[in-house]
Amino acid sequence: MRRIFSKNYLTETLCLPEGALQNHVVIDTADLTTHEIVFKDMDGQFYKTHYSALNKSALWPTDGKGNVECVEVEKEEIIFIHWKEKKDA
Repeated sequence: MRRIFSKNYLTETLCLPEGALQNHVVIDTADLTTHEIVFKDMDGQFYKTHYSALNKSALWPTDGKGNVECVEVEKEEIIFIHWKEKKDA
């Protein structure tokens, strides 16, 4: 499910991107770094969206009217095996 939020709501009310639950770099170039963030809205639902950072300033992908499209997400627990070095006895 997609939802449209105003850029001002995301930055001023939800304090994004700093207030995001998760913030992952998905593309990193010399000039621009693109992040995927997950955040919780005041309605209790979780959403993800992207923004880019240029000179430490967040550049939100808006529709020209200052609106940002976000996708509703839910948490999924994934179990995986990780191998670690064995300590000497």
